[in-house]
Amino acid sequence: MDKAAKAHGVVHKPHDETPAGQEEFCPWCGLTRRELYAEGQMGCARCYDIFGGEVRQALREIHGAVEHIGKAKAARQ
Repeated sequence: MDKAAKAHGVVHKPHDETPAGQEEFCPWCGLTRRELYAEGQMGCARCYDIFGGEVRQALREIHGAVEHIGKAKAARQ
């Protein structure tokens, strides 16, 4: 993954390519996996149920953690 993609929160997973019509999507708002990666944001609160595992993994890859601790706490340590 290139640094620009990481900086913008875009994670490309070529092994996740699915045949047309079989792409995973949120049944409540209709957001597809492809749209999630292109736009970088969820479509509704229920998207977290559908795509949450992938988003957590992407956060680990990009930031090294899934929990934000902020600058102030990091400075105190």
